[in-house]
Amino acid sequence: MVVAALALDPLFNSHMHYGRMEPVTLFFALTSIFVVLKAMSSSYRNSRSILLYALAGLLFSLALLTTPRVGVLLLGLGITQVYYLLKKPSNARALQLVVFSGSVVLVYVCWIFVAFGSLHNLVNYYLDFHGYIGGGFSFPKQQIPLIFITTVSGIAWGLVSYKRRMPELIVFSMVSAILYYSLVHDTGTYSLLILPACYTIIGSSVALLLKQRSLKSYSRLLVAAPILTIVLFNLLFFTIKFFTIYNTLDSRDPKYIDAFIKSYIPPNSKVIGDEIYYYAVSSANSDFQYIHLYKDDISREHYQRKIYGYDFIVMSHDLNRDRPELLQLYQRNSDLVKIAEFTQLSDNNFPLIDKVSSFFRVTVRSSYDCTIYKRVKEGKRLRTYFPVE
Repeated sequence: MVVAALALDPLFNSHMHYGRMEPVTLFFALTSIFVVLKAMSSSYRNSRSILLYALAGLLFSLALLTTPRVGVLLLGLGITQVYYLLKKPSNARALQLVVFSGSVVLVYVCWIFVAFGSLHNLVNYYLDFHGYIGGGFSFPKQQIPLIFITTVSGIAWGLVSYKRRMPELIVFSMVSAILYYSLVHDTGTYSLLILPACYTIIGSSVALLLKQRSLKSYSRLLVAAPILTIVLFNLLFFTIKFFTIYNTLDSRDPKYIDAFIKSYIPPNSKVIGDEIYYYAVSSANSDFQYIHLYKDDISREHYQRKIYGYDFIVMSHDLNRDRPELLQLYQRNSDLVKIAEFTQLSDNNFPLIDKVSSFFRVTVRSSYDCTIYKRVKEGKRLRTYFPVE
């Protein structure tokens, strides 16, 4: 049931085809965590356990190199190991923890000097991303049921088994969930990193409660209600997403926007816009940069105007609606001329789907609709613009 809930999770499904880094880093992290927890709960000989911890450290360093946000899980794993080391001190466990930490640090430090040259340069680079730290329990609305049921399940676990030895996996999952929602400013796309921990807490809590012999048949159904609720909730979003994609297949076809970009933007141009036009611009043999990501707006605009020297802006109607001040900033500092607009016929609307997606702020309907602006650089006149043949 837990596997079904995770398979239907809207964020999990979205990341499977977004091509983002979270699924990759989660693969390395979960493999490392599995090796560590397996070694912690097994009676391997010292030499074999050392090799397992070294392998786990190597795997987690690969996860960190994919995206540093997964460091929240590394912190949770470290706290879990220290917790059990303090509960039952031993030289072997201390050595295992040192080997694991050392292998992570060794690989990561080697990468730091290859990529940045020094630790000081690394720190300066990541200072630009301080906005992603200090979430203060921020989360997307569609995760409210999952977070609520995870919290209730964790409390139930504690009440039922507070006298027992809590498994390493449960301790790790609870610690990681608390750290994630405390430290990571989640805009909705990073949540994949913590989903396995949340579903582990829910599934383990339900399994533990169902093992209680004193439960009657109706009580067992009540105990299973949390996981059933999550499955039904995820199924609702899965169904909404399915019908929306099916209903908008034509507008999602990239061949129209590819042809449009090629018609109005000459090869070897420098183009800025939002990410959905990256492939269209690249296939038109032009260079592309984001207009809304990395650095603050003023610094980004100054760099793209003075150093990058952009020629065209491809501004989607969605981004212009959500952030009209962004285009206004570029217009104040450059002479921009509108040369073309792309608008596809809209598909049939599903009022219920639109209301649900609007409430939870989930993007299930989007389009390639956009406007192309040409930047008139100093000393150049813009002649009547004709599409590129």
